[in-house]
Amino acid sequence: MNAIIDFRDDNGNRILENRETGKIILKLFNSGKGNAEGIDISVENLEPDPYLLISTAQSKDVLVPNDTATLTFTLRATKNIGTKKSQTED
Repeated sequence: MNAIIDFRDDNGNRILENRETGKIILKLFNSGKGNAEGIDISVENLEPDPYLLISTAQSKDVLVPNDTATLTFTLRATKNIGTKKSQTED
């Protein structure tokens, strides 16, 4: 199983800002010889913020060999969301 992850936000700057909606798009590809079964994916905020709303988990029962599935998760930052520094920034 291979995965490609993309993030898109309303203004295209790849930063989720207050009162903005974004999407995490996960594209799965079954590169194996057998079915991938019971796929359950969720997005979790490692530093909980009540002002960041994340859509619920998604499932894919079966992904047959050489097939793809795209799962999209919606993020919404409300007015009082805190400011965080990216983990990839130094």
